[in-house]
Amino acid sequence: ILKEQSENQTSIPCSCFWSAEKCGCICNGSLIYDDFQELSRVFRPCSNFSFAIIGGQHFSLPPNLFSLIGKVQNIHMTITNATFDYLFDATPHTSAFRGVSFEDTASIELLGVRVRRGWNWTPLEYLDSAKGTGVEIKLQGCGLRRLSSDFGKVADGRVRTASISDSRLEMIGSGAFSSFNDLTHFILPRNRLRSIKRTDLPMEPLNLVEIDLRNNQLQSLEADLFSEMPSLQTISLAGNPLRVLPEATFSSVIGRASLQGLSDFPLYCDCRLRWLKNSSFVHNDVILNNLKGTVCKRPPYLRGTPFKDLSKEHLMC
Repeated sequence: ILKEQSENQTSIPCSCFWSAEKCGCICNGSLIYDDFQELSRVFRPCSNFSFAIIGGQHFSLPPNLFSLIGKVQNIHMTITNATFDYLFDATPHTSAFRGVSFEDTASIELLGVRVRRGWNWTPLEYLDSAKGTGVEIKLQGCGLRRLSSDFGKVADGRVRTASISDSRLEMIGSGAFSSFNDLTHFILPRNRLRSIKRTDLPMEPLNLVEIDLRNNQLQSLEADLFSEMPSLQTISLAGNPLRVLPEATFSSVIGRASLQGLSDFPLYCDCRLRWLKNSSFVHNDVILNNLKGTVCKRPPYLRGTPFKDLSKEHLMC
């Protein structure tokens, strides 16, 4: 079914290819259980393995689907505009990735995927790296209202990039990201989050470089949200109805990280922003750049006034 260094049509709606350097399959349309079983028998090891599903309706990705791949250098799975009853087979202690390990990179992309019954993430626990290398997982346009706690089992917690965008996400289950201590990029833009807690983030985010929460519905942030993040470089908050910049939340990051989107905030310029006029801040280039373009929305007598033009005396309560 697989021809060396060439593409070939199988009896199922998949085009598969193989060489020692790269191998994989691209499937268009619906696959039944027997189709997946046929695929699982023809997979074989190569340096760079890729698998894609485009469209169709499917029950689930079955156990041991990729087992014959064994050890690879890189693995990439993309599912686009497809519907599943369950993302993975719900049978306990089974996984489509059982027996698979990778050396350098692993990428899981779910684009426009719908799941009718259960986003069961536990089978991704078996996606193993021989070197402890982290996984990149990306969801876009997936209609995922609630991210369940078992998301924290992905790659046994070895996740480098977690991206969930345009997916109507409203709730994050307890511990969904807490085990991702190797996480560098936490990307959740264009969702419906009304709140986010420090416990929603990794317990030890020492490597976290980016937090992207653009275009959600956040009205306030917890005081310790950005605590214990020494590597943090970029925080994106544009498009959220945040009205104040509490000192307890932002003082640890506003002078060293790029805070993108502050100029979009409907700022309430009162005594709660006096801390930003401290003498140690007014000559800090990072802070000045972060506050560039910020304008007061309220109180009425300061409406439209650039924040940079205000003194402490203007910021009254």
